[in-house]
Amino acid sequence: MPVVLGLISMILMLKFFGASEKTDAYFGATAIIMSMNMVIMMLVDQFLHFYNEIKSNSEEEAKIFFGATFIMSLIAGFVFLVINIVLSTYLVGLFFSGFDERRQILTSEYFSVLAITLMLIPVSHIIRGLLNAKEHYLMPYAISAISSLTIVFAYLYMYFVQDFSLNYVIYFTLAGSILSFLSYLIYLKKIDYLPTFTMDFHMLIPFIKNSFMIRLSGNIHFVLMSLIVNSFLSRYGAGVVSSYYYAEKAITSAILISQGPVQNIYIAQVSKDWYEYGKQNIRNLTMKYLLSAGKLFIITVAIIYFILPFFFNLLDSKSINSENITQILSFFILMAIWKLVVLVESPFVIIPQVAKQSKIFFIGNSIFVLLLYVISNMLESSFSINALLYAGIFVQCINLLIYYFYTKRLLNAKNQ
Repeated sequence: MPVVLGLISMILMLKFFGASEKTDAYFGATAIIMSMNMVIMMLVDQFLHFYNEIKSNSEEEAKIFFGATFIMSLIAGFVFLVINIVLSTYLVGLFFSGFDERRQILTSEYFSVLAITLMLIPVSHIIRGLLNAKEHYLMPYAISAISSLTIVFAYLYMYFVQDFSLNYVIYFTLAGSILSFLSYLIYLKKIDYLPTFTMDFHMLIPFIKNSFMIRLSGNIHFVLMSLIVNSFLSRYGAGVVSSYYYAEKAITSAILISQGPVQNIYIAQVSKDWYEYGKQNIRNLTMKYLLSAGKLFIITVAIIYFILPFFFNLLDSKSINSENITQILSFFILMAIWKLVVLVESPFVIIPQVAKQSKIFFIGNSIFVLLLYVISNMLESSFSINALLYAGIFVQCINLLIYYFYTKRLLNAKNQ
């Protein structure tokens, strides 16, 4: 359901707003939110693995750990929200240096509202981790549909009142985040696992330290990549940023279908095997995951690629032109190749994370962002905007090899 709603919201945005300065600003604001999401996750990234480790010794200690993490996450989220609102203009200039003044002002306005969602990101993450640890896999997936559903309601509202403004999309997005958080709390109450207030924070120090180190290396990849990508895109005219992110929304739908709950289950199973049952099943789990997720991803990409032109034909020609459509489809195909490599790489990233091995991520991610920046700029004169995606595919293949050989060595050492 979240996948279908995501595709519907993408088509509706194309219909009502097309690819323009305003949509560039909207996607710019959401891109910065995603990057800041990665930053705040530095505090809570490893919750699932620490919770499973503590639970293997004591269920009561695990519940105390959850309560302490819950409170810490709320406090950290609020502080982070204030910092982002204060620095909003600076962040927009940093990520989208090529935007003209009008697009920078619009992006800053949209970001200041969407930044409120950052307050709920860390606490929502630990609740999802808890539910996955308890094998309540479907509930987090179902609740994730709320945000997409509220965005669809935003378009329905605009249609009925005949007042079309991206501000409605932004405010409905905020409402969706709040409703999702409240839904998590209601479900925790249903399973009798609401967090209890505790000042027992002694377990948080190693947890925060490990999460910080793991996510710090991950942020070398995600945040710096976002800086490189968005700075590169913002050099081009109005609508290019929008076309890129329309294609990314479509490819994200394919990822959610092919991975979605399957990856959450894989992470939870690997985490349990690592701490409770040994490592003998991890290789089998990895092969099953890659085969099932890989086949489903390729099939889904093919279906979406062939149905997108049908939806484009339903759009008002004033909102989007043939050049926009060609550009979106071109981005989509290149992104599909890139994300297929990411999918194959994913278990070889997850296993070192479970094993709390942070050093490899500093090496792999530093190589990735350096090569992406250098190669994309080298290729730009020959391939224009597509140079970014060609460089991404090539560099991702290098990363895959780095993580594969490291994970292979890690498993061999643990099995001796």
